[in-house]
Amino acid sequence: MSTVAPAPPSLRRTLVLRQTILLTLLLVMIGATQFVVLRSVLLHTTAASLRSEVAVLEPIIHHSLTRNRPAGFSALAAILLERLHAPGVEVIIANRYGMLMASSSTVPQGLPPPAPTGYALWQGRVVVSAALGPPRHPLGTLWLLTGAGPLWTILRRDMEVYGLLSLLALTATAVMGLISVNRSLAPLQRMLKATSRIAAGNYGTTADLAGAPEELARLGEAINTMSRAVADAFAGERASQEQMRRFLADASHELRTPLTAIRGFLSLLDAGELDAAESATALAAMRQQTARMQRLVESLLTLSRLDASPETQVHPQALDLAAWLAGLAPTLTGLYGEGRVAVQAQPVTVWADPERMQEVLFNLLDNAHRYTPPGQPITVTAAREGNQGVLTVADRGPGIREADLPHLFERFYRGDRGRSRHQGGAGLGLAIVRASVEAQKGTVSAANRSDGPGALFRVVLPLAAPHAVTASAARS
Repeated sequence: MSTVAPAPPSLRRTLVLRQTILLTLLLVMIGATQFVVLRSVLLHTTAASLRSEVAVLEPIIHHSLTRNRPAGFSALAAILLERLHAPGVEVIIANRYGMLMASSSTVPQGLPPPAPTGYALWQGRVVVSAALGPPRHPLGTLWLLTGAGPLWTILRRDMEVYGLLSLLALTATAVMGLISVNRSLAPLQRMLKATSRIAAGNYGTTADLAGAPEELARLGEAINTMSRAVADAFAGERASQEQMRRFLADASHELRTPLTAIRGFLSLLDAGELDAAESATALAAMRQQTARMQRLVESLLTLSRLDASPETQVHPQALDLAAWLAGLAPTLTGLYGEGRVAVQAQPVTVWADPERMQEVLFNLLDNAHRYTPPGQPITVTAAREGNQGVLTVADRGPGIREADLPHLFERFYRGDRGRSRHQGGAGLGLAIVRASVEAQKGTVSAANRSDGPGALFRVVLPLAAPHAVTASAARS
């Protein structure tokens, strides 16, 4: 048989209860202290009043005992009884042997305890005593007694008033404490509602922290930060899934086109409907489509490797961009023609992988060559800017639409600038450029030229450390 665990007490009730308990303990301590102090004051005041009565008669006591000692002790007892007896005050006088000499009322069994200093409590009375005669050899003892009942009445009434006021204070404290706790916990309640909405899938929901104390404000800010981070993560996941969906759709589309062409040519060849010249043309077309598929697959493989472990796909070293571009000059002339690519390089040594940088450069040049009209040069520059090296490729093509700039380096993206199939390419070249540059701790960006039509691509790379430059020069 399963048992249901009791619900935990609410924080609001716990805080108010603890506050009330603490105040109750404090009031009890104050009340106990007040009772003890007031009792002591009343008793000492009463005792002092009784002693003052005796002090007034000390000259008479001294005179009587000096003249008639010890025969005058009985007469002195009578005088003291007459002088000291008053309503509420009892007088008891006994000689040195404990024999009762005078009393203002019926004497209880035994004599009161001596209280030469201070006071004593005896049978519900406050008792003070005084020795009669020489201090070392007194002839007797005088006791003055008064009932303690009025004192207890004063103490009881004081405690009753204090208890009533304490009860009112506790009630007011509980009510005001509940109001204060409700106000203090209001931000926490808003955080609870926000987290409930987050748990329900409303990622990005934030709590209103207005009026929150410092500790709750920090907690709320942490919750809001977490909520925004979760929302960003889910947005990124959705974007990644959408990108993957588009990627698979574009990849399948890019592969389907050459495969469809090859299958068509194979059907014609298999049917024997082509003569020798047409068969040669068909074979050449199939080779072209096969090469296109091979480039596509190699590009996809390159991107996959750079995505999986970019640090293992690059081998950076100190690379002098000016010397590196000078070494590529014959290749550039062979690929794009004499004077098509103009190189303007300043000495700058970056920390980069030469092979990956060659891949980056040729992808950017292929892109620029595709859109730059014949007779217009493509400019490649290398320079140092602060603590970075910058490689730029600028063309004189139609430029890039502003709407296309944020997506230019996405895979299979084609904008209106002419990134279409009839101009070649599957839309992976610039994606490879970005992945390769970022693997080398650099950045790449695209913009339109400010000095006329055309696009400008900037590759920013970290400079090589001085010791790496020295080591590279030594190897050279």
